Amino acid sequence: MDKQRLQAYYQLIQQLLSCADGEESAILQANSELLDADFLQLLKVGVAQMSTQEGQENRANKLMFIESQLNQALDIPLEEYTPEAETPVSEADIETYLLFLLEVLQATAESQGNPQVVYPLLAANTDKLNLTFANL
Repeated sequence: MDKQRLQAYYQLIQQLLSCADGEESAILQANSELLDADFLQLLKVGVAQMSTQEGQENRANKLMFIESQLNQALDIPLEEYTPEAETPVSEADIETYLLFLLEVLQATAESQGNPQVVYPLLAANTDKLNLTFANL
């Protein structure tokens, strides 16, 4: 997944989170070229991250609902949507992921959730946005 597409995914997620209830389907339809298994993966990571942050439950629930609806509508085969089995993670890797998680949470808190601060941090670390990170 290239950085330009990843940025487009993040912008779409931000639009979905900030739109009024009921506008989601129009936004998704206008951005249908971005709706694929990678986008669903990113939604899953977003839900996992928001679920751990106090005060973000409504946003996490909104993304979870959108992800569920898209998964049904796109009819993506389970094997395409499910990431490959992860290799065992070493203690050093776990520490790297935890430090990254701390960095993301700190940037989120200090910027009060400003996507212009948080999204570039995530975009620069896409190698860490995987099932291992989501399971922390």
